Amino acid sequence: MWGISSPADGQVWDSDKVCQERNKEMKSKSRTSADSAASTDKSSIKTGAQIIVDTLIEQGVDTMFGYTGGVVLPLFDRLYDAPINFIIPRHEQGGCHMADGYARASGKVGVVVATSGPGACNLVTGLATAMMDSVPVVALTGQVRTELIGNDAFQEADTTGITRPVTKYNCIVKDASDLARIIREAFYIASTGRPGPVLIDIPVDVEVNKCTPDTSTKMKLPGYKIQTGANARQISLAAKIKHSSRCSMSEAALSAQTPPKS
Repeated sequence: MWGISSPADGQVWDSDKVCQERNKEMKSKSRTSADSAASTDKSSIKTGAQIIVDTLIEQGVDTMFGYTGGVVLPLFDRLYDAPINFIIPRHEQGGCHMADGYARASGKVGVVVATSGPGACNLVTGLATAMMDSVPVVALTGQVRTELIGNDAFQEADTTGITRPVTKYNCIVKDASDLARIIREAFYIASTGRPGPVLIDIPVDVEVNKCTPDTSTKMKLPGYKIQTGANARQISLAAKIKHSSRCSMSEAALSAQTPPKS
């Protein structure tokens, strides 16, 4: 066995033991770094419901409205501990009108939550009101599991098809990794240009699936262009219509004032 003598204290160091101890230290350090990396990866993985709540908070939502239901329970579980004031109405239609009124009064985007089927259908009147009056509202509706869509499942309805005429934009999310991006886009579309309601339909399996959320805030909406200037042709056409209507009104007034011929 090889040994190293220390001139200071006369002790003999075992080189094999020193190597073994150094190997142990290196292994423990590598394990610690691997464990910390694994814990970091785990902490970055979230359920779809948690991603929804985190993105709502990121968008500045502090008050929202809605009614509970089976397929939105995973979302409500995450909302329970969130710093969001949640107001439950007696009916989904009332909740949508409340979100509409909140948006008008606060200048923020109103947010409403409803379950699938009848819950989502009850939002239609409120969405139509927001659409007609150009009020920014984001509606989050639950939906049956992805594989059950189109199979007449319990409380299933074609939410995006029903609400297409009364929303500025709507979509269904089929991948949890798209949730953060779609919610950001929904708030952007609802509050820019001519404001209006946007609906996001979220299947329950997307709410419980886990993934790493998309942290990119850059908007990629090639089909959505905000008109910042007036169209010269439309202005000219409007002026002609206005002028012709004034001439017609003047002729009608003159004919009314002219006494009839005897």
